[in-house]
Amino acid sequence: MSGQTNCLPPLFHGLWHLSEVKEGRHKGLKIEGPEYETIYAFGGLCMIHEIEEITYVNDICDRLGMDTISAGSLCAFAMEASEMGRTKEKIKWGDVDKIAELLHDISYKKGIGAILAEGIRHAAKMWEMENVAIHVKGLDPAGYDPRILKGMGLACATSDRGACHLRSTFIKQNLRE
Repeated sequence: MSGQTNCLPPLFHGLWHLSEVKEGRHKGLKIEGPEYETIYAFGGLCMIHEIEEITYVNDICDRLGMDTISAGSLCAFAMEASEMGRTKEKIKWGDVDKIAELLHDISYKKGIGAILAEGIRHAAKMWEMENVAIHVKGLDPAGYDPRILKGMGLACATSDRGACHLRSTFIKQNLRE
């Protein structure tokens, strides 16, 4: 988007894109986004099918100061733990209201959120689910498949932060091939 911002109205300078929910229970909600990673984390991982609901949980994450990749991954992991009977809480895939509640619980370290707030590696150890937790050095991966984007796999393996898609990335180079 570099070089294109001068063509946009002042409201849009510096924004990737501004979205507004036009109808439904979140009518009038305006956010910057949702970005690809947010749609991947809450859509694909958590099974939320409506973009308006993804926009809603994106807004919650923004207001709570939470990264949407890790937040979505943690919520999905909690749903998997619930399904496997590893937690007392019953959290169903795609249950937006329960996900919203879970995000607040993570932020305020309440109930199951206190475990998730320490990260996926900690939650996996607490619930004896290390064999199903997806992370690199404790950091939840972005929505890129390192089996296809070989440079992304290398970046995740060698990064001091684990599955960090911000510090070292080969996504653009891999996509050109």
